[in-house]
Amino acid sequence: MIQQAQTLKASEAEAENRVAIPAEPEGSRVLCPSILEQNPNPIVEIGPAGDIRYMNPAASRLFPDLRQRGLAHPWLASSAAAARQNAEGESRTATLEVEIEGRVYQQTLCYAAEEGVLRIFGLDVTERQRAEDALRQTRDELQAIYDAMVDGLLIADAETKRFVRANPAIGAMLGYSEEQILSLSVMDIHPREKLPEVLLAFENQVLARARMAEAVPVLRSDGTVFDADISTSLLTYRGRLAVLGIFRDITERRRAEAALRASEERFRGYFAQGLLGMAVTGMDKQWREVNDRLCEILGYSREELLSMKWTEATHPDDVAAGVRQFDRLVAGEIDHFTQDKRFVRKDGGIVHATVFIRCFRRPDGAVDHFLALIEDATERKRVEAALRQSRDELQAIYDHIVDGILVVDRQKVQPVRVNSAYCRMLGYSLEEAYALTPQRVHPPDVLPQVWEHFETLNAGQVARLVDLPFIRKDGTIIFADVVSRPIWYNDRPCWICIFHDVTERKRAQEALAREHRALKRLLQSSDHERQLIAYEIHDGLAQQLAGALMQFETYAYQKDRLPRLAADAFDAGMTMLRQAHFEARRLISGVRPPILDEAGIVAAVAHLVNEERRKGGPTIELHGRVEFERLSPILENAIYRIVQEALNNACQHSKSDRVTVELVQEGETIRIEVRDQGIGFEPDAIGESHFGLAGIRERARLLGGTATVDSSPGQGTRVRIMLPLLFPAKEAPQTPHEEA
Repeated sequence: MIQQAQTLKASEAEAENRVAIPAEPEGSRVLCPSILEQNPNPIVEIGPAGDIRYMNPAASRLFPDLRQRGLAHPWLASSAAAARQNAEGESRTATLEVEIEGRVYQQTLCYAAEEGVLRIFGLDVTERQRAEDALRQTRDELQAIYDAMVDGLLIADAETKRFVRANPAIGAMLGYSEEQILSLSVMDIHPREKLPEVLLAFENQVLARARMAEAVPVLRSDGTVFDADISTSLLTYRGRLAVLGIFRDITERRRAEAALRASEERFRGYFAQGLLGMAVTGMDKQWREVNDRLCEILGYSREELLSMKWTEATHPDDVAAGVRQFDRLVAGEIDHFTQDKRFVRKDGGIVHATVFIRCFRRPDGAVDHFLALIEDATERKRVEAALRQSRDELQAIYDHIVDGILVVDRQKVQPVRVNSAYCRMLGYSLEEAYALTPQRVHPPDVLPQVWEHFETLNAGQVARLVDLPFIRKDGTIIFADVVSRPIWYNDRPCWICIFHDVTERKRAQEALAREHRALKRLLQSSDHERQLIAYEIHDGLAQQLAGALMQFETYAYQKDRLPRLAADAFDAGMTMLRQAHFEARRLISGVRPPILDEAGIVAAVAHLVNEERRKGGPTIELHGRVEFERLSPILENAIYRIVQEALNNACQHSKSDRVTVELVQEGETIRIEVRDQGIGFEPDAIGESHFGLAGIRERARLLGGTATVDSSPGQGTRVRIMLPLLFPAKEAPQTPHEEA
């Protein structure tokens, strides 16, 4: 990091020492020929007629075709145009940059108005720009490292010990902002009682006697203290000797070390307490350490066991199996194993034990040691009694569980055991159930799934089927989830299958699927409406705003050059803005007019009807007869969208010269009706892709109402919706209100 900082300072100095080409002195009209000829940079003089009056050797060398191409040459095109635009009859000097074939040239343009002569002084600044780009990149990289560091960074003046720079990480460590840290010194971030040691360490770092200070106490803003390792380096910062310190909070490391020590102590405690026989062995199978419990199990003293190998205490018939597993541990094929084996006690008795052995390796992968946990199996008979009890409990579950259970012979694919729940599910007696085959209890179209289910079981895996149909004895269909797995039953391979009746769930899922389809249609309708709005924004509002922006840019560019043209551009831009404002209000009104929230559904529908009337379509009559002032926002919005869609369909597609809209309250319901005398259509021929009518039906259904469409070719159309009234919270129906 320090090296990057030094590189950054060198790059800054190099960039700052660059000297730009001075402009032509005031009143200068004569160019010294020798200077022009010897100048390594291109110099060109252009006459009033656009002809090249002079080119120095550098210009001829760099641009051989310059005189031939004249002002059409890339090196002259931009400078000549800039000179004409900026001169306006006066002598002026301007500077611009031109890039040609990967090289960047800075041009100083001197235009003498009285002579009509343009002198162009070129300077190759490619390397300077590259150096500046490299400098910016170095700065960005250094800043990114500085901001992203996990460790804290502080730079302190070597003499005053005040901080001159800090990164965000040190602010988080200390609990200060960067501005607060820059007002502090070394003495402010360490406990007072530790300052002599800290200041001595700081002086040693300034004198380059030390580069690292470990476990230094650091004081936070809230008064708490944490330890940090601080690595330091000397550097020159803004012309003064400074110390750069990297702070690493070692609090978590200390906690980890303490936790490791506690873990080791716990292990020692477990080892000594003797809940299990425990031993540590090496590659040579020699016991290195044993606990008292293992001595008790085998009847040997600790000294006797430590002089033995575990193979010597193992029953001769079990040694080979133990050595095979041990060799697999050494080879790295496994990292642990469990084995039931027998040991021979010192007194000759046989001990049945369950042994768990794990291999521990060094960081380089070599075996370090083996840990063995040995459990005495004396309690085996008690466990066997518990097993008998478990079998009885399992039998009770088997007989009374709600799910059906079936055990099937794998080779014959015939039931060998069924429970009563399975018989009830299918309506067969126990004797009939044993004769059932897959072909009798499943429809033909699902049999391939059943055979695939059996193949999975034959591969030794657990198999599942969801919503599998079954044919009951009475011919009705039920559905069940099936989970099966291979087992051994009466010394032969079988499958056990558990059937969970999901017929009711299936019906609920089908109802939910219908709801999902309805929701999908609503979402498609909503997406369709959004798409239409997007088209209108793109073709209208966006185009008007873009045009206004272009006019205002023209105004900004021309206001000091051609004021009249700029004024025209400004007026055009304002006109486009007004049009855009009108278009935005029209779009907002089409989606959800403000009047719906301000005045309620009756006024909003009246506004909608008036907007349709303004389009010059059919004559529209509105009849309203309601006794409420406002309804719930959800219901008002649904009514508005229903009327909007139905009215739009009638005006655009019916070819009718008259449309009638009615809002009528009938008790606790509201009737919405849109009628026309147009060409009509066949309602059954309208598919789900016609979002308008589908959206009307789904909105009505979701609000607990109904929607009917009565139409036939040549007889007009009537869309009628009945919805239950929903009032806003704490609001009752108001005085009668009529709108026509």
